[in-house]
Amino acid sequence: MNILILSRKKTYYSTKRLVEEAKKLHHQPTILDPLTCPLYVKFRNPQSAIRNYDVVLPRIGTIGLEYSLLLLEQVRMQAEPQRSPAAYSGGIKVVNSPEAIGLVKNKFHCLQVLAKRHLPVPPTAMVREHTNIEKVIKQLDG
Repeated sequence: MNILILSRKKTYYSTKRLVEEAKKLHHQPTILDPLTCPLYVKFRNPQSAIRNYDVVLPRIGTIGLEYSLLLLEQVRMQAEPQRSPAAYSGGIKVVNSPEAIGLVKNKFHCLQVLAKRHLPVPPTAMVREHTNIEKVIKQLDG
């Protein structure tokens, strides 16, 4: 299996570990910095330079987050059937969706979604101005 690991640096621990495990399983891992990958939009034909991979494993940080999420969306759009489902061959699979990655990169929004779905979250507050800090501390029982 040809695996593409999107990562800013080959030296990141998680990136190195993914490469090691992929090789142990006799897969062919490739590392690509997502910020170096051009995106193209043409009528009915979204494209990126990402081709000939079976799966994409995103290891996306906060630097260049918006661009990296656009890249993942582009890869996902390339994999969707363009004209008829009968001609669809499957395309490249993306392990984590752009929406999921965007959600977990915004910790407060993630807590909002978890709480809305009735999952326990730690008492958390966010303030825009420092003048509200005392009030928020009292609301969180100190």
